[in-house]
Amino acid sequence: MSSLNPKQKQDLHNAILNYLTPLVSADSLGQLQKDLEVPHIENDNDLLPKKWNALLRLQRRITELELKLEQTKKLTPQTKLLDSNSTLVKFNWIPSETKKSLKATATVTCVDIHPTLPTFVTSSNDGSFTVWNYLDLTQPVAQIQAHSKQINHIAISPEPLDFNENNHVLVTVSSDLFVKVWDMKTLKLIRTLTGHEHSVSSVVFKNSNQIFTASRDTTIKLWDLKLGWCLKSFKGHSDWVRSLDVNENQEFILSGSNDQSARLSHGESGTGLGLLLGHNQVIETVKFLPSISNKYLDKLIPEATINDETYKKLGYKYAVTGGRDDIIRLWLLPIPTIRPHNHPIPSSNTQGLLVTELIGHGSWVKDLAFHPNGKILISCSDDKSIKFWDLQNMSCVNTVMGHTGFINSIKFAEPVWNNYENRLLEQLDDEKCDECIRTMFISGGTDEVVRVWQ
Repeated sequence: MSSLNPKQKQDLHNAILNYLTPLVSADSLGQLQKDLEVPHIENDNDLLPKKWNALLRLQRRITELELKLEQTKKLTPQTKLLDSNSTLVKFNWIPSETKKSLKATATVTCVDIHPTLPTFVTSSNDGSFTVWNYLDLTQPVAQIQAHSKQINHIAISPEPLDFNENNHVLVTVSSDLFVKVWDMKTLKLIRTLTGHEHSVSSVVFKNSNQIFTASRDTTIKLWDLKLGWCLKSFKGHSDWVRSLDVNENQEFILSGSNDQSARLSHGESGTGLGLLLGHNQVIETVKFLPSISNKYLDKLIPEATINDETYKKLGYKYAVTGGRDDIIRLWLLPIPTIRPHNHPIPSSNTQGLLVTELIGHGSWVKDLAFHPNGKILISCSDDKSIKFWDLQNMSCVNTVMGHTGFINSIKFAEPVWNNYENRLLEQLDDEKCDECIRTMFISGGTDEVVRVWQ
């Protein structure tokens, strides 16, 4: 028995007859009209395409709901290790297998995910970047030839920019020495920033209108995107600066270098405030630990060194570094001397304290990321693996494979806070955290493949 009601049947039959009118003889059309009991054919050539598009939208929604249901029913063993009593899925979700493998134009150098939309961007060593729609991965939204040489790093603005009609921007940095700013909505080039004298390696947003860039010319530069000016340029490293990160209050930066050191600096003045020494090879990646992760490292250091109130004012406490010695190191950052109405200066002790090491990768550690729950540190390596480290136990709770080449970049989507914007996870109950977390995790590498994980 048909599940269509009389009106739906009438619309379907009419659409079929409209489609067949130019294709069959008048006698055949008349007989079919009689068999289908259609008194007269309504001339509506758009009816069938409308129905078909509606069906596609419905199918896409069904696929999304099926994926969410599967994640709800199927908690992986690694997820259960995190909290065996929790029924929340997103809060404890760890990727376990590839959802989709996407062919890139060349070696994938960096990936980034839009802060609110289901959109992500990948860059390649052929100088192009590609925009993807997470809800429809059949083909890219766009591919842009942005630079004449390799794109080394990309970053999407965390907020819309007022000077860009309240649209987000994408910043790309390249071995062609240029920093380029793109409108994320139109994908048109807004401006090109020049000033570095060698390959530009990394870019991070300081705030909506400012960025930091690092370069093989050993400098770090602060730029005003609205004006296109370089506001500050400073040197702290003696060799190629590979990686940058900015802390939660956006006043301090971490940098990692070929000189085998990581450096803590005051962002606006460029003053060096601390050094992390311990790697015996190039440092490929550096990250500030989010404040929600502090409690897991606090138990590993003497109580006298915690100084929570001071660190809260600074907006940082711990850092993590990874590099070509295959080891991930976690550090307690030094406290600078704070001066009223002046920028901070180094204290008598500028050395970071090595808290612990995470050993497990068999080759260079290329990138680091954090799960929004603050409990899981994620790393990727030239050993073709991605590892998930439980900071509570300082152990690897999951390793996923899939790439056939070195993995250069990973990204876990930032939470979308809705009405809880600018709130920290530790200030919310788990249920509200679970609502805000997006289970999007992306990776890319030298096998010219972008992997979307589920």
